[in-house]
Amino acid sequence: QYKEAVGELERFQAQKIALSGTISVFSASVLVDVFMVNIIRDFTAIYPSTMIKIIETNNDELLSYVVNGYCEVALLSASKNYVEKMQQTRKDIEYLLLLEDQVVVCARKDHPLMKYKTLDFDSLTEYAKKSHFQFSLYQILPFAHPEVSYTYSISNSPNADIHKKFMMENVAVTHMPYLAYQNKFQQDGFAMVPLKGTPILGHYLIWRKDEENSNYYLLRYFLEFLQKKIKKQF
Repeated sequence: QYKEAVGELERFQAQKIALSGTISVFSASVLVDVFMVNIIRDFTAIYPSTMIKIIETNNDELLSYVVNGYCEVALLSASKNYVEKMQQTRKDIEYLLLLEDQVVVCARKDHPLMKYKTLDFDSLTEYAKKSHFQFSLYQILPFAHPEVSYTYSISNSPNADIHKKFMMENVAVTHMPYLAYQNKFQQDGFAMVPLKGTPILGHYLIWRKDEENSNYYLLRYFLEFLQKKIKKQF
């Protein structure tokens, strides 16, 4: 109760002093497509003197942008192994796990692969040898190296519509986070099967430890707001 009371007082104080400023959010995560627009809309309605900018990039560049101060916060979708390795080497970066996710294979409902309860890479390889089946170019980096990060590039790609067209024609299937399937492909009638042997994915917030940043308090309240919104939805 004490912590809740302190939290309410802090939020009241934040509104009283009318937070202002601009935060840049770099992202390669499906979270942007799912609900970041609504979160930014709600946050800026409470704090009208603030602006939240979203810049889409890829995971391999995110860390350098955060470390060099080009953005206040980044959204990262990656294997837990990859992030744990980063945490060991980068003590100047804060990490917050928002959601855990799994990898699924996505295709048309009547695709032969969709009759299975689970799939693995060996079964996919055997199937590929016997048919015209191919993976889309938009896919996960090789899981033979689980420390490699995951780059989500389907829904935020300019070729997303072409990609779906190939899937609908049974020319290609793809694999993606379940969250991406649920929010971008399920509504179009596609099906999915869990892909075994792949590491657990996490959707993370990362930011630099820098209390001297002029946007420190704005960032603090934005992260708290974002985390609560995500917990409420999931």
